[in-house]
Amino acid sequence: MPHRTSTQWSKTLREATCHALRDGAVTPDRRIHMKHIDGRLGWCRPLDLLSGTYVLHHKGSGESASFFDEEAVVAAGWVIDGGVKQETSRSDQ
Repeated sequence: MPHRTSTQWSKTLREATCHALRDGAVTPDRRIHMKHIDGRLGWCRPLDLLSGTYVLHHKGSGESASFFDEEAVVAAGWVIDGGVKQETSRSDQ
């Protein structure tokens, strides 16, 4: 996966990420897939979002990081992964 050379994601992508996290946009595996500005990949669960904590799990390393709100997730360099189809749905979580 290529690394971005700019210091931040586009405003449009950052805003889309905040909306997706607020709305609980999920994939069929019931995760919100994310990517970091440095090329790392991660995911969070809608159930975590409903509890008011954004727990982002790093794919591969097994590490996780917690955030207070969606703006903190984006400020830390994370955005939704547009390569993974996300669906907005709060039901059956």
